[in-house]
Amino acid sequence: MSAPQSITDGIHVVRGLVNIYIVETTDGCAVIDTGFPGSTSKIIRAVTAIGRRPNDVRHILISHAHPDHMGSAARLKRETGAAVWAHPVDAPLIEAGTGYRHAEACPGIRNKIVAGLLRRFGLPNAEPCMSIICYKKAIAFRSRPI
Repeated sequence: MSAPQSITDGIHVVRGLVNIYIVETTDGCAVIDTGFPGSTSKIIRAVTAIGRRPNDVRHILISHAHPDHMGSAARLKRETGAAVWAHPVDAPLIEAGTGYRHAEACPGIRNKIVAGLLRRFGLPNAEPCMSIICYKKAIAFRSRPI
């Protein structure tokens, strides 16, 4: 794994098939999306690389209920003690670990090929992640807006 890349003060990206973001907050840090199942150790290494400890992760924000964005939420929650935040429509899917919201492939041949393979062979299931907090209030971020 390459080290996380700093986007701006307090905001880092872990590049991969699906990018994972680490945002330093007033009370620790937040991880935005968790990648496919099995990405937890990569996230923990990235948190450590920016000078934080796993228990500094206070929030896990899931952008939407697809296994490539929520796949490691349950394990990361267990290993860090962080709260998991999601949209109310996605929370039941994340808690089940098996569903996902329907989506169409973005334009481009690569995306169409990947979407076709996923339709043919299926999406990986994520581990169920219980006690999702639905977005109700903003999290105070330390960094200035970009």
